[in-house]
Amino acid sequence: MYITKLCAQLFPNGGEAYTYGYLRDYLESAFGLSARQVAGVIGAGVRYGFIYLANRNKDNESIFVR
Repeated sequence: MYITKLCAQLFPNGGEAYTYGYLRDYLESAFGLSARQVAGVIGAGVRYGFIYLANRNKDNESIFVR
């Protein structure tokens, strides 16, 4: 449920890219999820193909795309 709402809000066109920190902050503030729940939502999104791990930035933080 959360991953579909996340994709609808942040990835409407499919070309956007966000860091893990940005997605974490968004999910925590928008839905009141804990850090562990956020990790589960993002992990499930990657596992089921809703979002993809694209790369890591210079700070070794994951970047996700749709």
